[in-house]
Amino acid sequence: MSVRADAALLGIAPGSAALSIERISYLPDGRVVEFTRSHYRGDAYDFVAELNLT
Repeated sequence: MSVRADAALLGIAPGSAALSIERISYLPDGRVVEFTRSHYRGDAYDFVAELNLT
């Protein structure tokens, strides 16, 4: 999809802040079992990441 199409679907102007997440899940043998690409309005979501050292 294009940036303009994504913006239209989100109901925002092209160039507005947005969060884009891409996730790929693999089987133990390395084959892809899931692929997800998501786009979220920048004014509607908070993104929190927790990092821990072990």
